[in-house]
Amino acid sequence: MLHSMSAGRLDVARKKIAAQQGRSEEACVTELVALSELDAGTRQRIEARTLALIGSIRRPSYWQRPDPLAAILEQFPLSSAEGLQLMGLAEALLRVPDAATAQRLIADKLGTADWRSHLREAEPLWMKGLIVAL
Repeated sequence: MLHSMSAGRLDVARKKIAAQQGRSEEACVTELVALSELDAGTRQRIEARTLALIGSIRRPSYWQRPDPLAAILEQFPLSSAEGLQLMGLAEALLRVPDAATAQRLIADKLGTADWRSHLREAEPLWMKGLIVAL
């Protein structure tokens, strides 16, 4: 931030910082807390939003939604070769610079596994589609 300031504003900022030298931590913290105080309206909006989020999380329907990641991990546990391939792919994709490289990496990592051996009757339809596509 300081590098983008003009020379005059930078001098003012440096003087303000230097003026803080020697002040007690308690005085600095007290001042900062006062600066961070929220007005009543903002505080009420935050509280209302927080209560709404908590309420939605506490509803049983929130937890009964299918979790695709949990389904994939159940279908392909890390104890299986396919599960290990998926984990390796997930970690590698974090470092891929572009879409073309990502596509080649996916083809390379997923091309050798026996995905169809994991096909089950009770799995969700989207999971069957995923396995068939692999």
